[in-house]
Amino acid sequence: MTAPERAPRHRHLPVVHLLSDDEVLARPDFVSRAAALMREGGSALAVHVRGHETQGRRSHDLALQLQGVARDTGAWLIINDRIDVAMAVEANGVQLAQHSLSLNEARAVGGASLRFGVSVHGADEARAALGADWLLVGTLWATPSHQGRAGAGTDRLVEVARVNSAPRIGVGGITPQRARKVRDQGGAGVAVLRGIWAAPHPIEALNEYLTAWHDT
Repeated sequence: MTAPERAPRHRHLPVVHLLSDDEVLARPDFVSRAAALMREGGSALAVHVRGHETQGRRSHDLALQLQGVARDTGAWLIINDRIDVAMAVEANGVQLAQHSLSLNEARAVGGASLRFGVSVHGADEARAALGADWLLVGTLWATPSHQGRAGAGTDRLVEVARVNSAPRIGVGGITPQRARKVRDQGGAGVAVLRGIWAAPHPIEALNEYLTAWHDT
């Protein structure tokens, strides 16, 4: 039986979701760079602590150092998959993958204090995520993070919207120019990894995304 859709508790979402991976989390300057980006982006930015091979203790320690910055700037701190870490550092939310606990199971563990996003790749997965506070929808364009997976384009945002009304964050090969395409298809924001972390000047790159998103 499909769970009834639940209206998201928080309509406001950051426009840019800054993802990480194991390589990014291993950088000695990860915390200082993430903190600088949070100060620049404020409530328009969400930093995701995400590393598939990174141990929970390290994820906790990194996130704990960013907790106060998030509180002071209004930027969001999101932990991927690890509900225990998110609760321990009082993060804004958790990003669930398809291998994670189901949304209902995660809410039973995390309670009312956490927001939950779910990563989806089509209508079936979106339908199973009814009640999510947001959906990370991909893969929109080909990206090195998912070798061999062709991009689905922004039509996937429309496909997902037909079965789940949660705000949609586009992910996969997002450039500032493509961010506008996500916005024009009703997206609530974009998720970026290399576009910011691999940029020569990450703060300038963040502002390029924000400018492109708000550009009429």
